[in-house]
Amino acid sequence: PTDEWNNNGGECPIVAGSSKATLVLADGSCLALTDSIMQDTLVLDDGNQIVRQGGKVLYRGTEKEQELSYNSLKVPRGGSYVVTLGDGTVAYLNSVSELRYPVQFAGNERRVCLSGEAYFEVARDSTRPFYVEVNDLEIRVYGTEFNVNAHAKEKIQTVLVNGQIGLRVKSGEEYMLLPSQLAEYDIAENKVEIRQVNTRLYTAWQEGWFLFEDERLEDVLEQLSLWYDVDVVYQSHQARELRIFGSMKHYDSIEVILRAIEMSVKVRFKIDGKTIIVSE
Repeated sequence: PTDEWNNNGGECPIVAGSSKATLVLADGSCLALTDSIMQDTLVLDDGNQIVRQGGKVLYRGTEKEQELSYNSLKVPRGGSYVVTLGDGTVAYLNSVSELRYPVQFAGNERRVCLSGEAYFEVARDSTRPFYVEVNDLEIRVYGTEFNVNAHAKEKIQTVLVNGQIGLRVKSGEEYMLLPSQLAEYDIAENKVEIRQVNTRLYTAWQEGWFLFEDERLEDVLEQLSLWYDVDVVYQSHQARELRIFGSMKHYDSIEVILRAIEMSVKVRFKIDGKTIIVSE
């Protein structure tokens, strides 16, 4: 890019995201997690173990029954992280997301609370259903893979990759979701719409890709802002509605991605510090 395109004299302060999170233990203490951590094991007072290595954290429970004790994993802008829960369920957390969960599940159900976005690979357990609570939406899982995205304030999207899940708006009816279906819950209207989709469009982030198929530029830049920890300023309202197609790796330079978008649609970008300015 030219100096005119980049207001930082050719040096771009915007860097791609990485594996990082904060683990909040039951006693309120916090542990910083990054992808550079060598493997270590934290033994809790109740005998449960937390294993940290690179961009992952793994829970190992004990055989004895215990009272529920909760931890939270918080992922900032420009981050992602993977947690393996005590039952073997794996949750991949995207930027600006938080998962609250028991250190060891107890009783006749498994229940976690999510804000933001996560991809779940739920361990099968026919005796204990797995629940994900997202605001007023409850997702009942029967051992499957699915993605939940609650980043938008007005809607929650749930995409089923395989298996079967049921969605229930609290105190409402349950909707059953089949593979390759998207359930979109409109929070203001309090209604659920289900349709067939290409699930990879909603799950590619978990494999390190941006994948866009007829996406609004504003929605594309919202994803980029989370991963690259940048702000976006529009000098053109019409630019928000431009439609984008394409696939790009997460770890490419944001300058490469923005230049590719410029070549595909009528839009211009300028980088000023950690702000992207959008014009036509």
